[in-house]
Amino acid sequence: MATAKQREQIRGLYDKEGGLLSIRHLAALVLKSSILSDDERHAMLLRGAESLCRRALVERDAAGLPYAQPVESEPDEDDEDGVAQSPLWLRLELHDRPQWFKLIKRRVTEVDRDYEMLLKLWKACRERFGDAPEIPNLS
Repeated sequence: MATAKQREQIRGLYDKEGGLLSIRHLAALVLKSSILSDDERHAMLLRGAESLCRRALVERDAAGLPYAQPVESEPDEDDEDGVAQSPLWLRLELHDRPQWFKLIKRRVTEVDRDYEMLLKLWKACRERFGDAPEIPNLS
C-alpha cells in the first residue's frame, strides 16, 4: 500500500499532466518515476499476474456462472491480524452447500456497499448541480 508521501506524489503527477488521464497512463508515469522502490515494483508485477489469474477464474460459462470463486482459507502464518492474505479459489462445481451460501451472502454484502456508494454519489451530484439521474430504490 502506498504511503501518504507516495499518494501525494502520484496526485502531483496526475495534476502535472492536467488532471485528465487514464489510470493506465498514470500508472506508466508512476513506474517511470522514482516514487516506487524495486520491491514495490516487484509487488506490483505480482499483483498484475494475480489480476490476470483472477480474470481467468471469474470468466463466465454458457450459464453465466464463473469458473471458480474464492473460499475461506486459513490465515497465513505471517499475518499478524489473523486475516487470510490470499484466499484459495475453488471451481464452482466443487463448492458444497455452506460454500454456496457464503458466496451468495458475500455478494449481497457487495451489492449493499455498491448501492451505498451509489447513493453517496447521487447526493453529491444533486448538491453540486441541483439534480441527478433517477436511480432505483433497492431497499
